[in-house]
Amino acid sequence: MKSDLLRFEGVAKAIRLGWRRASTAALRLVEFRLQPGQITGLLGPNGAGKTTTMFIAVGLVRQDRGVVKLFGDDPGRAEARRRITFLPERFEAYSFLAPRELLEMQGSLYGLPAERVRRRSDQLLAEFGLIDLRQPVRTLSKGMNQRLGLACALLPEVELLVLDEPSSGLDPEGRQLLSDVLYRERQRGTAVLLSSHILADVERMCDEAVIIRAGESIRTVSIAELDPGLSEWEIETDDRVVGLLLPALLSECRVSRAGESLLIHCSGHVKERILDCLTASAMRPTAVRQTRSALEHVYMSSVGGS
Repeated sequence: MKSDLLRFEGVAKAIRLGWRRASTAALRLVEFRLQPGQITGLLGPNGAGKTTTMFIAVGLVRQDRGVVKLFGDDPGRAEARRRITFLPERFEAYSFLAPRELLEMQGSLYGLPAERVRRRSDQLLAEFGLIDLRQPVRTLSKGMNQRLGLACALLPEVELLVLDEPSSGLDPEGRQLLSDVLYRERQRGTAVLLSSHILADVERMCDEAVIIRAGESIRTVSIAELDPGLSEWEIETDDRVVGLLLPALLSECRVSRAGESLLIHCSGHVKERILDCLTASAMRPTAVRQTRSALEHVYMSSVGGS
């Protein structure tokens, strides 16, 4: 059995606000475990405590109560922090540096040999589409700046990546690249803790998701064990299909029109039965679109959303 790389037990944190120094609970009770080669997503509404959880995990903030162990040690100790990288939601680098210069500085901070930094920088700059950029970081778009932040986080090849909203500002190509990179890191044995509001990305990239509401971890979801029947789909087709489908099958769906097309709204389980029926009749739908993932269904029911 693998040992825990990161462990939170009964963690609480209060933050003091205003000149009266009144306090409010940022975290009330957060618990989860992270093992090598595991990707865990932190989910929750704005203000739920995801970023505070990450700050505590990397030793930037100390909890008031509870136990936090990073590699079995205090996250604030230098020995533990040298084995991680943290990408905040707003990646802000020295604006006058070029991307390569920034990566070289990151490598020097980790004490890496110059040749290794050069080789790794070449690889990451090419992979993230930054290899030809010579201008200062301040001139980059939000998406390119986010790609640079990910490259900096990946350069030292550490054992734990902590990424706060890593998909922020990325286009679809960038989000797919992020997914591919994290899959490669998982294969290498790297653990990843990330937060995101893009549930489809979490379902695609993560092994499990910890749902936080009002400073409490209320549910841990195994992505592999999600019921695909909880997902919701839209099948676009034409009127001829209606006559091919059993009335009992259509009774489990909601049917609407969009111009000359027929839209069949159904659950994941019913979708498969409809597609099987169409295949047996040598017909194909115009389009099949997922409108709600299984993880989104679980998340919304957990946090009380409609």
